[in-house]
Amino acid sequence: MRYIWFRSIREKIQSWFTQPPSSESEDELIELPARLKDELLKRIDESAPPPIYKTTILEAIAPAVESWRHRIDAPNHLVILASAAESIPKIINDSFEDWEDWSIEVISPLNTLKRPYNPRLIEKRISKLLEPYLQVKITNFEAADDDTEIPLDQRRKTLVLVPQLEQCFLRSIGGWSSVDYLREIIFKNPNCFWVIGSSHPAWNFLDFVCQISAYFDQIQLLPELDDEMLADWLTPIAEKLVTLDKPDRSSNDPRQAYWELIASQSSGIARVAQYLWLESLQIHGDRMQDESGESLDLKKLLRVEADAKQKLLLHPVKPSLPSLPSLTNLDRYLLHATLIHTTITRSHLAQTLGEAESQIQARVQWLSRQGILESRDGGLRIHPLYYDKLRVDLSHNNFFVGDD
Repeated sequence: MRYIWFRSIREKIQSWFTQPPSSESEDELIELPARLKDELLKRIDESAPPPIYKTTILEAIAPAVESWRHRIDAPNHLVILASAAESIPKIINDSFEDWEDWSIEVISPLNTLKRPYNPRLIEKRISKLLEPYLQVKITNFEAADDDTEIPLDQRRKTLVLVPQLEQCFLRSIGGWSSVDYLREIIFKNPNCFWVIGSSHPAWNFLDFVCQISAYFDQIQLLPELDDEMLADWLTPIAEKLVTLDKPDRSSNDPRQAYWELIASQSSGIARVAQYLWLESLQIHGDRMQDESGESLDLKKLLRVEADAKQKLLLHPVKPSLPSLPSLTNLDRYLLHATLIHTTITRSHLAQTLGEAESQIQARVQWLSRQGILESRDGGLRIHPLYYDKLRVDLSHNNFFVGDD
Protein backbone atom coordinates (compact mmCIF):
# COMPACT_ATOMS: atom_id res chain seq x y z
CA MET A 1 0.00 0.00 0.00
CA ARG A 2 2.83 2.37 0.91
CA TYR A 3 4.53 1.61 -2.43
CA ILE A 4 1.35 2.35 -4.38
CA TRP A 5 0.96 5.65 -2.55
CA PHE A 6 4.55 6.58 -3.34
CA ARG A 7 4.02 5.83 -7.05
CA SER A 8 0.85 7.92 -7.07
CA ILE A 9 2.78 11.04 -6.12
CA ARG A 10 5.85 10.26 -8.26
CA GLU A 11 4.74 12.47 -11.14
CA LYS A 12 3.98 15.28 -8.72
CA ILE A 13 7.50 15.20 -7.30
CA GLN A 14 9.36 14.32 -10.51
CA SER A 15 10.48 17.92 -10.86
CA TRP A 16 12.45 17.56 -7.64
CA PHE A 17 15.06 15.61 -9.58
CA THR A 18 15.64 18.49 -11.98
CA GLN A 19 15.13 21.53 -9.74
CA PRO A 20 15.50 22.31 -6.04
CA PRO A 21 12.43 22.63 -3.82
CA SER A 22 13.76 25.90 -2.48
CA SER A 23 13.29 29.18 -4.29
CA GLU A 24 17.03 29.67 -3.87
CA SER A 25 19.59 28.05 -6.18
CA GLU A 26 21.14 25.03 -4.49
CA ASP A 27 24.55 26.50 -5.35
CA GLU A 28 23.78 29.34 -2.93
CA LEU A 29 22.67 27.04 -0.11
CA ILE A 30 24.85 25.21 2.40
CA GLU A 31 24.17 22.68 5.18
CA LEU A 32 23.01 24.01 8.52
CA PRO A 33 25.75 24.62 11.08
CA ALA A 34 25.94 21.66 13.46
CA ARG A 35 25.04 23.81 16.45
CA LEU A 36 21.90 25.16 14.77
CA LYS A 37 20.84 21.65 13.77
CA ASP A 38 21.47 20.44 17.33
CA GLU A 39 19.42 23.33 18.73
CA LEU A 40 16.49 22.54 16.45
CA LEU A 41 16.72 18.84 17.33
CA LYS A 42 16.80 19.70 21.04
CA ARG A 43 13.66 21.81 20.72
CA ILE A 44 11.84 18.99 18.93
CA ASP A 45 12.96 16.42 21.52
CA GLU A 46 11.78 18.68 24.35
CA SER A 47 8.41 19.30 22.70
CA ALA A 48 5.35 17.10 22.96
CA PRO A 49 5.10 14.17 20.50
CA PRO A 50 2.68 14.54 17.56
CA PRO A 51 -0.83 15.20 18.97
CA ILE A 52 -2.31 12.27 17.03
CA TYR A 53 -0.24 9.87 19.15
CA LYS A 54 -1.77 11.14 22.38
CA THR A 55 -5.25 11.17 20.86
CA THR A 56 -4.86 7.59 19.62
CA ILE A 57 -3.67 6.31 23.01
CA LEU A 58 -6.33 8.08 25.09
CA GLU A 59 -9.13 7.10 22.72
CA ALA A 60 -8.03 3.46 23.00
CA ILE A 61 -7.63 3.64 26.79
CA ALA A 62 -11.04 5.13 27.55
CA PRO A 63 -13.29 2.20 26.45
CA ALA A 64 -10.78 -0.41 27.67
CA VAL A 65 -10.70 1.10 31.18
CA GLU A 66 -14.46 1.58 31.22
CA SER A 67 -14.98 -2.09 30.36
CA TRP A 68 -12.40 -3.22 32.95
CA ARG A 69 -14.07 -1.22 35.73
CA HIS A 70 -17.51 -2.71 35.13
CA ARG A 71 -16.86 -6.24 33.84
CA ILE A 72 -15.06 -8.68 36.11
CA ASP A 73 -13.77 -10.72 33.14
CA ALA A 74 -12.57 -7.74 31.06
CA PRO A 75 -8.85 -7.55 30.11
CA ASN A 76 -6.76 -5.45 32.50
CA HIS A 77 -4.18 -4.33 29.96
CA LEU A 78 -3.57 -2.35 26.78
CA VAL A 79 -0.35 -2.74 24.78
CA ILE A 80 0.86 0.28 22.79
CA LEU A 81 3.05 -0.82 19.86
CA ALA A 82 5.24 1.59 17.91
CA SER A 83 8.36 1.68 15.76
CA ALA A 84 11.67 1.09 17.57
CA ALA A 85 12.75 4.44 16.12
CA GLU A 86 10.21 6.21 18.32
CA SER A 87 10.70 7.36 21.92
CA ILE A 88 7.89 5.18 23.25
CA PRO A 89 8.31 6.04 26.99
CA LYS A 90 8.06 9.76 26.22
CA ILE A 91 4.98 9.20 24.05
CA ILE A 92 3.21 7.19 26.77
CA ASN A 93 4.20 9.42 29.68
CA ASP A 94 3.25 12.61 27.82
CA SER A 95 -0.12 11.11 26.92
CA PHE A 96 -1.03 10.77 30.60
CA GLU A 97 0.27 14.15 31.79
CA ASP A 98 -3.22 15.63 31.48
CA TRP A 99 -5.15 12.58 32.67
CA GLU A 100 -8.58 13.92 33.66
CA ASP A 101 -10.27 10.92 35.27
CA TRP A 102 -9.69 11.69 38.95
CA SER A 103 -11.36 8.43 39.98
CA ILE A 104 -8.35 6.53 38.57
CA GLU A 105 -4.84 6.99 39.93
CA VAL A 106 -2.01 6.75 37.37
CA ILE A 107 1.29 5.34 38.69
CA SER A 108 4.61 4.69 36.90
CA PRO A 109 6.63 2.36 39.13
CA LEU A 110 8.82 1.05 36.27
CA ASN A 111 9.63 4.46 34.79
CA THR A 112 13.23 4.25 36.01
CA LEU A 113 13.77 0.57 35.23
CA LYS A 114 17.09 -0.14 33.50
CA ARG A 115 18.43 -3.62 32.80
CA PRO A 116 20.98 -4.61 35.47
CA TYR A 117 24.32 -5.98 34.25
CA ASN A 118 23.18 -9.49 35.16
CA PRO A 119 19.88 -10.02 33.29
CA ARG A 120 18.85 -12.69 35.80
CA LEU A 121 18.38 -9.83 38.28
CA ILE A 122 15.77 -8.02 36.16
CA GLU A 123 12.97 -9.87 37.93
CA LYS A 124 14.29 -8.76 41.31
CA ARG A 125 14.60 -5.17 40.06
CA ILE A 126 10.99 -5.18 38.86
CA SER A 127 9.83 -6.51 42.23
CA LYS A 128 11.79 -3.86 44.13
CA LEU A 129 10.30 -1.03 42.04
CA LEU A 130 6.76 -2.34 42.50
CA GLU A 131 7.13 -2.97 46.23
CA PRO A 132 6.39 0.60 47.48
CA TYR A 133 3.04 0.64 45.65
CA LEU A 134 0.48 -1.00 47.91
CA GLN A 135 -2.03 -1.11 45.05
CA VAL A 136 0.12 -3.79 43.37
CA LYS A 137 0.46 -7.19 45.02
CA ILE A 138 3.80 -8.92 44.40
CA THR A 139 3.17 -11.65 46.98
CA ASN A 140 0.06 -13.07 48.66
CA PHE A 141 -1.80 -12.92 45.36
CA GLU A 142 -4.91 -14.51 46.87
CA ALA A 143 -5.57 -11.24 48.69
CA ALA A 144 -5.39 -9.16 45.51
CA ASP A 145 -9.12 -9.43 44.87
CA ASP A 146 -10.65 -10.53 48.14
CA ASP A 147 -12.82 -7.45 48.79
CA THR A 148 -15.73 -8.85 46.84
CA GLU A 149 -18.30 -6.93 48.88
CA ILE A 150 -16.95 -3.62 47.56
CA PRO A 151 -18.40 -2.62 44.15
CA LEU A 152 -16.08 -3.50 41.26
CA ASP A 153 -15.58 0.07 40.07
CA GLN A 154 -14.54 1.05 43.62
CA ARG A 155 -11.89 -1.67 43.70
CA ARG A 156 -10.51 -0.95 40.26
CA LYS A 157 -8.98 2.50 40.58
CA THR A 158 -5.31 2.16 39.59
CA LEU A 159 -3.71 2.50 36.16
CA VAL A 160 -0.08 1.30 35.94
CA LEU A 161 2.25 2.51 33.19
CA VAL A 162 4.98 0.20 31.89
CA PRO A 163 6.48 2.64 29.37
CA GLN A 164 9.16 0.41 27.85
CA LEU A 165 8.82 -3.37 27.93
CA GLU A 166 12.27 -3.72 26.32
CA GLN A 167 13.91 -2.80 29.64
CA CYS A 168 12.24 -5.85 31.21
CA PHE A 169 14.30 -8.45 29.32
CA LEU A 170 17.55 -9.27 27.57
CA ARG A 171 17.90 -11.74 24.74
CA SER A 172 20.16 -14.17 26.58
CA ILE A 173 19.92 -17.41 28.57
CA GLY A 174 17.31 -16.77 31.25
CA GLY A 175 17.07 -13.15 30.13
CA TRP A 176 13.35 -13.09 29.36
CA SER A 177 12.04 -15.06 32.35
CA SER A 178 11.46 -11.60 33.86
CA VAL A 179 8.76 -11.04 31.22
CA ASP A 180 7.00 -14.18 32.46
CA TYR A 181 7.26 -12.78 35.99
CA LEU A 182 5.79 -9.43 34.95
CA ARG A 183 3.02 -11.24 33.09
CA GLU A 184 2.13 -13.14 36.29
CA ILE A 185 2.11 -9.91 38.31
CA ILE A 186 -0.27 -8.32 35.80
CA PHE A 187 -2.70 -11.22 35.77
CA LYS A 188 -2.61 -11.66 39.54
CA ASN A 189 -3.54 -7.98 39.95
CA PRO A 190 -6.91 -7.67 38.20
CA ASN A 191 -7.70 -4.47 40.12
CA CYS A 192 -4.88 -2.66 38.29
CA PHE A 193 -5.06 -1.72 34.62
CA TRP A 194 -1.68 -1.94 32.87
CA VAL A 195 -0.59 0.18 29.91
CA ILE A 196 2.44 -1.48 28.31
CA GLY A 197 4.64 0.24 25.75
CA SER A 198 6.73 -1.83 23.36
CA SER A 199 8.47 -1.59 20.01
CA HIS A 200 7.38 -3.88 17.19
CA PRO A 201 10.75 -5.73 17.06
CA ALA A 202 10.73 -6.41 20.82
CA TRP A 203 7.13 -7.60 20.72
CA ASN A 204 7.78 -9.83 17.70
CA PHE A 205 10.78 -11.37 19.47
CA LEU A 206 8.84 -12.00 22.70
CA ASP A 207 5.97 -13.45 20.72
CA PHE A 208 8.43 -15.86 19.11
CA VAL A 209 10.10 -17.02 22.35
CA CYS A 210 7.23 -16.87 24.86
CA GLN A 211 4.03 -16.30 22.84
CA ILE A 212 3.33 -13.01 24.60
CA SER A 213 0.44 -12.01 22.35
CA ALA A 214 -1.49 -15.08 23.55
CA TYR A 215 -1.66 -13.40 26.96
CA PHE A 216 -1.87 -9.75 25.91
CA ASP A 217 -4.25 -9.45 22.99
CA GLN A 218 -5.60 -5.94 23.57
CA ILE A 219 -3.20 -3.97 21.36
CA GLN A 220 -3.17 -0.45 19.92
CA LEU A 221 -0.78 0.54 17.12
CA LEU A 222 0.41 4.11 16.79
CA PRO A 223 -0.73 5.54 13.43
CA GLU A 224 1.48 6.52 10.52
CA LEU A 225 1.78 10.29 10.19
CA ASP A 226 0.77 11.90 6.91
CA ASP A 227 2.19 15.05 5.33
CA GLU A 228 -0.21 17.45 7.04
CA MET A 229 0.34 15.91 10.47
CA LEU A 230 4.12 16.22 10.11
CA ALA A 231 3.99 19.80 8.82
CA ASP A 232 1.59 20.87 11.59
CA TRP A 233 3.82 19.24 14.23
CA LEU A 234 7.32 20.27 13.13
CA THR A 235 6.84 23.72 11.59
CA PRO A 236 5.59 25.58 14.72
CA ILE A 237 8.44 24.13 16.82
CA ALA A 238 11.09 25.27 14.34
CA GLU A 239 9.55 28.70 13.84
CA LYS A 240 10.13 29.61 17.47
CA LEU A 241 13.79 29.91 16.44
CA VAL A 242 13.89 30.32 12.65
CA THR A 243 11.71 31.10 9.62
CA LEU A 244 11.04 28.40 7.03
CA ASP A 245 10.86 29.16 3.33
CA LYS A 246 7.41 27.89 2.29
CA PRO A 247 6.01 27.02 -1.15
CA ASP A 248 3.54 29.26 -2.92
CA ARG A 249 0.35 27.20 -2.85
CA SER A 250 -1.18 29.26 -5.65
CA SER A 251 1.50 28.19 -8.13
CA ASN A 252 3.05 25.00 -9.46
CA ASP A 253 5.87 25.27 -6.93
CA PRO A 254 7.39 21.74 -6.67
CA ARG A 255 7.91 22.30 -2.95
CA GLN A 256 4.22 21.57 -2.45
CA ALA A 257 5.20 17.89 -2.58
CA TYR A 258 7.87 18.40 0.09
CA TRP A 259 5.93 17.12 3.11
CA GLU A 260 4.46 14.27 1.08
CA LEU A 261 7.96 13.07 0.34
CA ILE A 262 8.97 13.48 4.00
CA ALA A 263 5.96 11.36 5.04
CA SER A 264 6.63 8.71 2.38
CA GLN A 265 10.35 8.31 3.02
CA SER A 266 9.93 8.28 6.80
CA SER A 267 7.10 5.70 6.58
CA GLY A 268 5.07 8.10 8.71
CA ILE A 269 7.35 7.56 11.76
CA ALA A 270 7.77 10.78 13.74
CA ARG A 271 11.42 10.44 14.78
CA VAL A 272 12.52 9.35 11.31
CA ALA A 273 10.61 12.28 9.83
CA GLN A 274 12.15 14.83 12.20
CA TYR A 275 15.71 13.77 11.32
CA LEU A 276 14.92 13.60 7.60
CA TRP A 277 13.37 17.05 7.78
CA LEU A 278 16.37 18.54 9.60
CA GLU A 279 18.75 17.02 7.05
CA SER A 280 16.75 18.65 4.25
CA LEU A 281 17.01 22.20 5.67
CA GLN A 282 19.76 24.46 4.36
CA ILE A 283 20.79 28.07 4.77
CA HIS A 284 21.96 30.75 2.35
CA GLY A 285 25.77 30.82 2.42
CA ASP A 286 25.89 34.60 2.70
CA ARG A 287 24.07 34.45 6.03
CA MET A 288 27.05 32.72 7.58
CA GLN A 289 29.33 35.74 7.05
CA ASP A 290 29.35 39.30 8.34
CA GLU A 291 29.89 42.37 6.16
CA SER A 292 33.66 41.86 6.22
CA GLY A 293 33.32 38.25 5.04
CA GLU A 294 34.22 36.77 8.44
CA SER A 295 32.38 33.60 9.44
CA LEU A 296 29.70 33.94 12.12
CA ASP A 297 29.11 31.40 14.87
CA LEU A 298 25.52 30.52 15.80
CA LYS A 299 25.30 32.98 18.69
CA LYS A 300 26.47 35.91 16.56
CA LEU A 301 24.32 34.80 13.66
CA LEU A 302 21.13 34.77 15.73
CA ARG A 303 22.05 38.14 17.26
CA VAL A 304 22.53 39.68 13.80
CA GLU A 305 19.14 38.39 12.72
CA ALA A 306 17.52 39.64 15.95
CA ASP A 307 19.04 43.10 15.45
CA ALA A 308 17.48 43.12 12.00
CA LYS A 309 14.13 42.16 13.65
CA GLN A 310 13.87 38.96 11.69
CA LYS A 311 14.50 35.25 12.17
CA LEU A 312 17.02 33.17 10.32
CA LEU A 313 15.54 31.94 7.02
CA LEU A 314 16.02 28.24 6.23
CA HIS A 315 15.28 26.61 2.88
CA PRO A 316 14.08 23.03 2.28
CA VAL A 317 15.83 20.92 -0.35
CA LYS A 318 14.85 17.48 -1.62
CA PRO A 319 14.89 15.09 1.37
CA SER A 320 16.55 11.71 1.01
CA LEU A 321 17.50 8.88 3.35
CA PRO A 322 21.18 7.88 3.53
CA SER A 323 22.26 4.55 2.05
CA LEU A 324 23.47 1.73 4.25
CA PRO A 325 27.18 1.03 3.97
CA SER A 326 28.37 -2.53 3.25
CA LEU A 327 27.65 -4.61 6.37
CA THR A 328 29.36 -7.76 7.62
CA ASN A 329 27.46 -10.63 9.23
CA LEU A 330 28.75 -9.53 12.64
CA ASP A 331 27.44 -6.02 11.95
CA ARG A 332 24.01 -7.46 11.24
CA TYR A 333 24.01 -9.54 14.44
CA LEU A 334 24.94 -6.42 16.42
CA LEU A 335 22.32 -4.27 14.72
CA HIS A 336 19.60 -6.92 14.99
CA ALA A 337 20.20 -7.25 18.73
CA THR A 338 20.12 -3.46 19.10
CA LEU A 339 16.87 -3.28 17.16
CA ILE A 340 15.17 -5.86 19.42
CA HIS A 341 16.16 -4.02 22.60
CA THR A 342 15.67 -0.45 21.25
CA THR A 343 18.42 0.83 23.59
CA ILE A 344 21.23 -1.44 24.79
CA THR A 345 24.58 -1.04 26.53
CA ARG A 346 27.78 -2.44 25.03
CA SER A 347 28.07 -5.02 27.82
CA HIS A 348 24.52 -6.27 27.24
CA LEU A 349 25.10 -6.29 23.49
CA ALA A 350 28.08 -8.57 24.01
CA GLN A 351 26.00 -10.84 26.28
CA THR A 352 23.27 -11.23 23.65
CA LEU A 353 25.90 -12.50 21.19
CA GLY A 354 27.79 -14.64 23.72
CA GLU A 355 30.98 -12.67 23.09
CA ALA A 356 33.43 -10.71 25.21
CA GLU A 357 32.85 -6.97 24.98
CA SER A 358 36.35 -6.54 23.55
CA GLN A 359 35.41 -8.80 20.61
CA ILE A 360 32.62 -6.50 19.40
CA GLN A 361 34.13 -3.12 20.30
CA ALA A 362 35.78 -2.47 16.92
CA ARG A 363 32.57 -3.10 14.93
CA VAL A 364 30.50 -1.04 17.36
CA GLN A 365 32.92 1.85 16.88
CA TRP A 366 32.78 1.49 13.10
CA LEU A 367 28.96 1.40 13.06
CA SER A 368 28.92 4.48 15.28
CA ARG A 369 31.30 6.35 12.96
CA GLN A 370 29.09 5.43 10.02
CA GLY A 371 26.17 6.99 11.87
CA ILE A 372 24.08 3.81 11.99
CA LEU A 373 24.41 3.50 15.77
CA GLU A 374 23.93 6.51 18.03
CA SER A 375 24.55 6.93 21.74
CA ARG A 376 21.32 7.82 23.51
CA ASP A 377 19.78 7.31 26.96
CA GLY A 378 22.95 5.71 28.28
CA GLY A 379 23.18 3.08 25.55
CA LEU A 380 23.27 2.40 21.84
CA ARG A 381 20.32 2.54 19.47
CA ILE A 382 19.69 2.56 15.72
CA HIS A 383 19.81 6.04 14.22
CA PRO A 384 16.29 6.82 12.96
CA LEU A 385 17.48 7.69 9.43
CA TYR A 386 18.70 4.10 8.91
CA TYR A 387 15.73 2.37 10.54
CA ASP A 388 13.67 1.34 7.50
CA LYS A 389 16.59 0.42 5.25
CA LEU A 390 18.16 -1.64 8.04
CA ARG A 391 14.94 -3.58 8.62
CA VAL A 392 14.81 -4.41 4.90
CA ASP A 393 18.48 -5.44 4.85
CA LEU A 394 18.08 -7.68 7.91
CA SER A 395 14.97 -9.30 6.49
CA HIS A 396 16.73 -9.99 3.17
CA ASN A 397 19.58 -11.62 5.10
CA ASN A 398 17.28 -14.01 7.00
CA PHE A 399 17.10 -12.11 10.28
CA PHE A 400 13.67 -12.24 11.88
CA VAL A 401 12.26 -8.73 12.24
CA GLY A 402 8.53 -9.35 11.76
CA ASP A 403 5.96 -6.75 10.81
CA ASP A 404 6.25 -3.13 11.88
